[in-house]
Amino acid sequence: MKKFSILAAAALILAGGMQSCQPDEAGNNNSNKAPETYTQKILLEYFSGAWCQYCPDGRVVSDKLITKYGASKFYPVTYHVGDYLENADATATATALNVTGYPTGAINRIGGAVNRTSWDAKAQAVIDEGAKCGLSLDATAKSNNTYTVKVKLGIGKEAISGNYKIDGLLMKKVDISPAGVATDASGKWFGQMNFFYNTAGHPYYRKGTAFQTSSGGTVYVITEYDHVNVHMQTFTTAVDAANLAAGSLSEYSFSVEIPYGDPSEWYFIASANKGGLAPQTMNTQKVEFGATAAFD
Repeated sequence: MKKFSILAAAALILAGGMQSCQPDEAGNNNSNKAPETYTQKILLEYFSGAWCQYCPDGRVVSDKLITKYGASKFYPVTYHVGDYLENADATATATALNVTGYPTGAINRIGGAVNRTSWDAKAQAVIDEGAKCGLSLDATAKSNNTYTVKVKLGIGKEAISGNYKIDGLLMKKVDISPAGVATDASGKWFGQMNFFYNTAGHPYYRKGTAFQTSSGGTVYVITEYDHVNVHMQTFTTAVDAANLAAGSLSEYSFSVEIPYGDPSEWYFIASANKGGLAPQTMNTQKVEFGATAAFD
């Protein structure tokens, strides 16, 4: 995979005022003031691996939550560790969120990564809290296979404080693993182990074939598994404290290279993240390459 490039430049547009305004045709604002209210989005950062036999159930739970909250509000991100889709940013995020088991996932990073049985309750708590800020995205500017993704951060009626950053995630919609059921020379797994092969009623019941491990055990592996919502690269830039005032609007820019395939196979997620000892994703937005996503 090619190395991605990043250009992160933050600019204070103008601060002050709390009037609401309408998005322009580019999906951003035609005013120098941010909207007063926003839709709260949910970000699930789910940690998985092809070697993890329980991880298919994380996908099942994630799909149920997409159905419950809606694809426009619930954004799953799958970080792979220990398989062929692993990348340095994924492992760094797993370390930062204190991931000790798989599958686990963080809901808006509140409390770190937790068991999948807690995802729904945490997601509902995020919705109940409401949004204090929002994002709009413009991914229409293109040069060859590189897009300039413009991110606007709008602050609502109340100022927020703390150390903030904008994180951008390059995502692949689907990646079909190669047909091999073993590991490659570096020990990275392909396919997907499936603990639920003998669990009647589970969506992955009788999915996969028997595979003998080096220790003599038997696991079931789904070959050519369609891994979905796959994280491929993280981009980040800091937010100046002046851009957190009520009604302020600031802009950030990322240069994102599509490493292979058609741009329609990829998408981009941006989130406003509060750092420190109690990290929290304040809000999130998603955009297709060649398109825009307005404040909502």
